[in-house]
Amino acid sequence: MKKFSVLFLIIFSCFQSIAQNLSIADMQTIYNLPNWDAVDVYLTKKGWKFEGSEKETYDQYGIIKWVYNKNDYSDKANGWFVLKLQGEKFHQLRYQLADETKYNLEKSSVAHLGYKFVESQIENNELISKYKNSSFYLTLVVNKESDSYSDNAIYRSFYLERIPKEIVDVPVNIPTMPSVSNNQNIVKDVDGNIYKTVKIGDQVWMAENLNVTKYNDGTPIPIVTDPTIWSNMTNSAMCWYDNNKNKYTINKYGALYNFYTVNTGKLCPSAWHIPSNDEWIILSNSLGGETVASVKMKSTTSWEFSGNGTNTSAFSGLAVGFRDFEDGSFLNINIEANWWSTTQNSEEVYIRYLSFDSQKIIISLASKNLGLSVRCIKN
Repeated sequence: MKKFSVLFLIIFSCFQSIAQNLSIADMQTIYNLPNWDAVDVYLTKKGWKFEGSEKETYDQYGIIKWVYNKNDYSDKANGWFVLKLQGEKFHQLRYQLADETKYNLEKSSVAHLGYKFVESQIENNELISKYKNSSFYLTLVVNKESDSYSDNAIYRSFYLERIPKEIVDVPVNIPTMPSVSNNQNIVKDVDGNIYKTVKIGDQVWMAENLNVTKYNDGTPIPIVTDPTIWSNMTNSAMCWYDNNKNKYTINKYGALYNFYTVNTGKLCPSAWHIPSNDEWIILSNSLGGETVASVKMKSTTSWEFSGNGTNTSAFSGLAVGFRDFEDGSFLNINIEANWWSTTQNSEEVYIRYLSFDSQKIIISLASKNLGLSVRCIKN
């Protein structure tokens, strides 16, 4: 009897894990939510995590992603959910999953949800099956080639789009995406990147490093890759660690900026700013003081030599390293984190520095030509 009970608990636990994933019915519910912030709340309650956003400039679509049970060291995950926006309106939902049993279970629900088969075809090694009901087009796609999102050789996707007639009938006063969500947990920059935020004490901070390529007035920030040019800059410049934008955007490390960029006052989104030295002091005091704040601010991953923090503050400080002011080299990835303040002391600037081997948040003075991370704080 005991063996049967244990087996039942294992099966039940596995079922619970699968059940926390999405269904086609959930996708229909999500499509009727007023804005993407409401989608984030809906998915978070089901155990999904916000992964990031990007902008497809060639067709002006915005992409917002969530992930379910993602591997910390790769893009492998049990599920991906992608919201495609056209302006502020939902254009398409995509639910992509690795589990074949779950896929077949959802496929079997299509008829019960009122969908009628339209057509099926094979294109570019994909089996594409199309359905529709009174409100939506539903497309099922099975790809026979390996995919970076899944450990399996086959990935499976559901695409949901509203039938055009229904789009026309949607009222024109659809709620727009605010700069900050109603519950103050998300902010969007001028590039369309979306950042989580966190309230610590009486302050509201970005919970991710800035990754914007334009000032908030739309002016592009010079991207400087050459090390000699970087070290001799006397005006604005930005880059990514090792000049690898894709890698350090995907893993949320963010961009590196010199102080001339910070000092323009136009780097953060509207209603946000880069913190002063005093505002950094308030943050550390809210976390118990400078001698213990670091471990509460550091992320639970990315730090080498057992340097990970507890991240109890949800500040999520990643060990991004920095770009040197003397020779333009990139140093100390996975060992330290550095953020600018706006407070100057003669020719240098106050910064905050976290190290893998310390629980203390360190106040330091830095050259204006360093390439450091940026966090924004709400006005």
